[in-house]
Amino acid sequence: TLLNEKIYVAGGFTQKGITDKVEVWDSESARWSKLPALPIPLHHTTVSAVNGKLYVIGGFTSNKWTPVNTTYEYNPKTQLWTEKTRMPTKRGALAASVIGDKIYVVGGANRKIFNLVNTPALEMYDPLKNSWKKLAQIPTPRDHLTTSSSSGKLYAIGGRINLNFYNNLDTNETYDPRT
Repeated sequence: TLLNEKIYVAGGFTQKGITDKVEVWDSESARWSKLPALPIPLHHTTVSAVNGKLYVIGGFTSNKWTPVNTTYEYNPKTQLWTEKTRMPTKRGALAASVIGDKIYVVGGANRKIFNLVNTPALEMYDPLKNSWKKLAQIPTPRDHLTTSSSSGKLYAIGGRINLNFYNNLDTNETYDPRT
């Protein structure tokens, strides 16, 4: 995610397993640097920037791909992580985009008994109110998708069905928060 002309990367996998590392790329100095670690190791999470702060939402913990509904805020000025209100739906391999000053989180996979299955969840986080709101579900539930926003609309593009990399989608769906 881009914030203050710097690129932030949080969590993921390393050769030693799941990591809580957070690193930032400064294009002016052409250098990577480390930031304070995430509160917990995560993979397949999202990172968004709103009002000068970073938000790491959802993802999986453990090698068993346990979905979480955590919302963490990072303040670059204080260099502190703060846990915020949890999102309504636990999920990883989700996507997020910012429209205005709100974060729209869509899709992903959550656990149903022993299996990971897609969720149609679309939820909006308002950082100023520290609150979540459930919105209209996405027509094509999926994980590993990407989102983008343009002209006040959210675009959900591609993805997979139930984490199966042999079942990729070319679906493009649009959500308009105004309607």
